Amino acid sequence: MHADMFSVPSEKRTDGNGRVYFVHHQTRSTQWEDPRTLLNEKPLPEGWEMRFTVDGIPYFVDHNRRTTTYIDPRTGKSSLYVFLLITFHSDLKM
Repeated sequence: MHADMFSVPSEKRTDGNGRVYFVHHQTRSTQWEDPRTLLNEKPLPEGWEMRFTVDGIPYFVDHNRRTTTYIDPRTGKSSLYVFLLITFHSDLKM
């Protein structure tokens, strides 16, 4: 499954100077980086699924082992880091 931040209510907008930015409606935050580029584009292993918490944080379901984790099985990196990176960038003044 390929999910990105646009699976969660998000929107691409343009500011008064014509610069593109992204709005994540659930967290009421904005960022310059396209959130789709922060998530891995490779398919998940068989039996895995990506879901999002109510706060928009991606997590992974391993249906084979019946477990969940924030660690992306494709990269070994935590999706919490990606979420915090997005949140950090959204706190910067545009």
